[in-house]
Amino acid sequence: MTQRVSNFIKENQSFDSEAYKKLTPVLKSAVEDVVSLVKERKGQDIVYAFDEAIEHCAMFWHISQKELLDYFDEEVMEQLGGDKWQIL
Repeated sequence: MTQRVSNFIKENQSFDSEAYKKLTPVLKSAVEDVVSLVKERKGQDIVYAFDEAIEHCAMFWHISQKELLDYFDEEVMEQLGGDKWQIL
């Protein structure tokens, strides 16, 4: 998953996926902030930067970390073109 999340963050300058379109406005803002924070931490371990960004944005936007993680899981599955239960 590390590679897929890093690819998503590097490649997606705009958000136009179905997973993103289903989010509430607050979750959309939180996702954009997560991506921005991870991009700012170039050179840092991607997993560590991603985890920190999730934690920070969840607290800032008053949402659960699980909501953000669920979105990124769904996004990765969409980008892979499969159902997460088929891949697991």
